[in-house]
Amino acid sequence: MSTLLSAAIARAKAAGVARVHSAGSVPANPTYPYQVIAVSSLDADTYTLDASFGTRSWRIVVESYARTHDHATHLDELAHDAFLDQRLDVPGWDLGPCLREVGSGVYRDPDDNGVMRVVSTFVTTATRTTTP
Repeated sequence: MSTLLSAAIARAKAAGVARVHSAGSVPANPTYPYQVIAVSSLDADTYTLDASFGTRSWRIVVESYARTHDHATHLDELAHDAFLDQRLDVPGWDLGPCLREVGSGVYRDPDDNGVMRVVSTFVTTATRTTTP
């Protein structure tokens, strides 16, 4: 759902992250620190014989990249401020509060000049409120 991705990027920026990219759109030489956000669909909770559905689940993946440990963890904290227990506004959908799913420790990439990376994932549910 591209509108969910747009809402997630807007929410991260509103939480204070200056540079946010969608997955696959990071510049070749990015300015640090920055976040990368991706959205993926999980299984729908219910499907009917006519292929309609009830509630869907979505995962928001937030990768925080920085040159220092403190910057990476600060970006991850901003991700939690942006998403944890928050409802994203997506037209035509009623979204539940975002719940933390998985978080990583800080990882230093030895092949990328020691760039630090932290990953946090959040899940939310969505029920369509309008007919597509």
